[in-house]
Amino acid sequence: MSIRTWVYAVALGITFAPQGAISQEGVQGSESAANTSASQQAEPEPPSFAPALDRIEAAIRDLIREESEEESKRIAEQAAKDLAAQTEMAAWAMDMAIASILSALFTFGGLVLIWRTLHHTRRAADATADMLIEAKRSAAAAEGAVDATRDVGEKQVRAYLQIRALSVTVGSKKGKIGASIEVTNSGQSPAIGVSAKIRIEAKHALQGVLEIPMPDVPANSTETRETNPLQVKAGAADLAGAEIINATAVVTAKDVFDQEIEAVAMRISRPPHGAKAGKTYDLKNMDGVFPAEAVKFLNTGMGRSGGTKSGEK
Repeated sequence: MSIRTWVYAVALGITFAPQGAISQEGVQGSESAANTSASQQAEPEPPSFAPALDRIEAAIRDLIREESEEESKRIAEQAAKDLAAQTEMAAWAMDMAIASILSALFTFGGLVLIWRTLHHTRRAADATADMLIEAKRSAAAAEGAVDATRDVGEKQVRAYLQIRALSVTVGSKKGKIGASIEVTNSGQSPAIGVSAKIRIEAKHALQGVLEIPMPDVPANSTETRETNPLQVKAGAADLAGAEIINATAVVTAKDVFDQEIEAVAMRISRPPHGAKAGKTYDLKNMDGVFPAEAVKFLNTGMGRSGGTKSGEK
């Protein structure tokens, strides 16, 4: 019980106790007035505090009950407030949990979108790299096609030389040899800087090498050049009486594309009863028979050294 309650109880007791005693004395005074003799003969009784104590006890019980009710009410109100606060906190916690879940879902969705974006970006980069590779291949193919087209065009218009005829003249004097060569250009452009070299063999020995200067050969035309019997450098050529005369001719030139071109022919002649001085013999194809010396002549510079130039005596 609180101090305030005890104070109220004591105050009520002090207030109501004298009033009970006075009331009791008033009753007794009236009774003594009616019966004087009796009161005079009887002794006065002491005042009784029982009713006042009962009232104090009742008041105290009432105060205790009121205080208990107020305390219970206060506790109930506090419990209700606490419950409301806890309910509100639980609601906020649920909202926060839902917000956290939604945030996690949005974050996960964002990560998925970022991953997909990176994936497609990488695919686009790979596709771009493939396109660059394909573009390089296409460029290389186009360059190859251009080169092939240029090569085809060059081959279509370049000069093509062919040795159409070859003859050898036996000099009237020992050691002299003459030759004639006919060169045809079947291409669509001229042959430039043309020169011819002829190696002549007979009697199983080299008789001489003649160089014949030639003019440029225009497209689709034929040029023929010959030399009179000339004294070869060795001075020992002797075709008289030879039963077989072999000749290897090499013609070199350049085309309009500055590419070297050449024509090679190996011919043979079998004069009846042997070669005669002052006679000219046309040489025919050798049908694939290449003398060893002629092959060596071709393999060592196409006969570009060791010969006698036209006009040398």
